[in-house]
Amino acid sequence: MHYAKSDRFISLLWETKKLKADLSTVKYCILTKGLSVKVRKYESEIDYSPEVEETFERFKQGAVKDYKARLPIGSGMNHVEAQILGCVAKLYPDIFSNLDNYCAKNSNYLDETIAVFDREIQFYVSYLFTCYKPLFFKHRKHSSHRCISRFGVIEFIDNIFYNSFF
Repeated sequence: MHYAKSDRFISLLWETKKLKADLSTVKYCILTKGLSVKVRKYESEIDYSPEVEETFERFKQGAVKDYKARLPIGSGMNHVEAQILGCVAKLYPDIFSNLDNYCAKNSNYLDETIAVFDREIQFYVSYLFTCYKPLFFKHRKHSSHRCISRFGVIEFIDNIFYNSFF
């Protein structure tokens, strides 16, 4: 794992930790009134969330269905969220400028060793699964026993696929 000790990787790690620490200091308030949304820096306002939850607690009726939308992680932002983020970036121009520079500098970062391994292991595992797929869907005891005598490496394959997919 010499790539983890390379100057570029160590620099990326340090930059990432610094940027995460900087971003953790970003605090802001969203003020809404009708369709108007204003964004400003947090000024140690009182958090009324516990009081609001306590007020509505009496309306809670046992176990209720969760209606929260489950969005995929990569779903992105809607236009309102994007505008709010744009306003937050204006409140913290240095931090977000550093974030822009970080993204531009590292958008194509991938150590060559990792890139080669990634391509090769995807091919290898896909090939093995494609070739030996029928064997994995038969009863494990019979297919493993029969395959060990025929292929020799099937025990390795069986451990990967059987334990990962079943």
